[in-house]
Amino acid sequence: MNYIDPPKKLLKHIDRIAEIQQGGHPAPVNVEIDLSNRCNLGCLGCHFAHTHTKGWYANKANESTVGDLMDVELAIEILQQLKESGVLSITWTGGGEPTLHPEFDMIIEATHKIGLKQGIYTNGTNINNERAELMRNVFDWIYISLDRADRETYKQYKRADVYNKAIDGIFNLKRAKGKATIGIGFLLSAKSLPYAHDMLDLGLDLEVDYIQFRPEIEFNPVSPASPLPDNTWIKAAIMWLDGVKDSHKVQVDTSRFEMYRNWGGHGYKNCYWSKMQTVITPNGKMWTCVNRRGFDGDCIGDLNDEHFTDIWNRHNVKPVDKLCRIMCRGHIPNLTLDHMLSEHKEHDDFV
Repeated sequence: MNYIDPPKKLLKHIDRIAEIQQGGHPAPVNVEIDLSNRCNLGCLGCHFAHTHTKGWYANKANESTVGDLMDVELAIEILQQLKESGVLSITWTGGGEPTLHPEFDMIIEATHKIGLKQGIYTNGTNINNERAELMRNVFDWIYISLDRADRETYKQYKRADVYNKAIDGIFNLKRAKGKATIGIGFLLSAKSLPYAHDMLDLGLDLEVDYIQFRPEIEFNPVSPASPLPDNTWIKAAIMWLDGVKDSHKVQVDTSRFEMYRNWGGHGYKNCYWSKMQTVITPNGKMWTCVNRRGFDGDCIGDLNDEHFTDIWNRHNVKPVDKLCRIMCRGHIPNLTLDHMLSEHKEHDDFV
């Protein structure tokens, strides 16, 4: 998966955007699916800890809200419905760690046979040689969230001594043959910035297809949209990134860092992104977006009871409110979508 600025991606689906503008309900381009809410790590900056059923953040109450492991028959039925509805791709994500689902291999192979493109965000610690071969063949892209550059800082941040397993997983994927692009991601923050060059060196040594740097977005769970007072490190991060972003294999959008540094709110009233993508949790429920899975009032339907198309056809654009997080998943594409969809301009046929 080569990095493409979200607005450019949106232009490839202008027909769906136009349909939304006319009040229609085109199928989402992409659907994210949580196969598992179990996680073998305890990342200090985890945004989805509230969904975990096993691991550092486990809360038994989460299981009744978002589910633990997706039933295999339900998963296959959902995938078939998504294909029939016109969805183009699936992203396996979390929630928890997707590869911890006992039938992960069977489900991703079935997805391939159904004809849906697929990619994955994974911590990479559960990928042996056999699984790596399958993943390289059925996925379009594989993104490993490595986040730290050595065993000790990895252990401190992720609260698990499995750095070597993650590195082994990356090597297994590299040795496997297939079409999938392999990328690794690193998070920059005030604490990790001093090790940024070590991250870059590790990425280059691993010889993956690309290395991505992103800001580690901190948020206040009580008031998710509130900016944090200490963002002074971002200026130094941008200066360093400007020096490496043109390097081969390095992918970074420094505008993300600038937006985080200068955060003053979302700047738009409606989340049009909520009509371009949705997320399904292990219990088969659909949610407004990945950042609001499990939130009261954000479940838009239950695939145990209804067909995907029926749920989607009554789902409308979500207003932005105080629970929408700072620099949320859909923020950057929303800047473009809001500009395109929020205002009617006269004389549309003259350009």
